[in-house]
Amino acid sequence: MTAVASPLPLAASVATAGVEYSKNKEEIDSVTEGALDPYAVERSAYDQYRQYQINNGEVAPGDAPSLDLK
Repeated sequence: MTAVASPLPLAASVATAGVEYSKNKEEIDSVTEGALDPYAVERSAYDQYRQYQINNGEVAPGDAPSLDLK
């Protein structure tokens, strides 16, 4: 009901998301540049980012790549 009464918080969130996207546009383009399916790459990156946010900035042990530095 708050969004109906005052759409300003929603508008601010949308504007912030747009600014963040434009800041990262070059990075996004470089990641998807050589991909066979750029949409799938962006979707996967977004899913990983959301999972990171949901876990309060912690990466689950199974999600981190294992590095064998022998």
